[in-house]
Amino acid sequence: AVWTMASACALCGTEFSARCRRHHCRLCGKSVCRLHGSRYRKLPALAPHLGSEAHRVCDECNDIMQELATCERAAWRVARV
Repeated sequence: AVWTMASACALCGTEFSARCRRHHCRLCGKSVCRLHGSRYRKLPALAPHLGSEAHRVCDECNDIMQELATCERAAWRVARV
């Protein structure tokens, strides 16, 4: 993802400053504050060039990935029966 250099958090609108630092989601590239960019997830299938360790993701991407994982587990349970 291409990182955006916004002056405020993409999720809450808080302005970045010396006290509110900018972080970037490694999946979508949005600029987010610490409150909305504190989650870490492994992204090997989505971004193999990043390696197998966990990387910072924003709350939106984390929620999407969590929902996909939940759906995948449910589909796996149904397929096993």
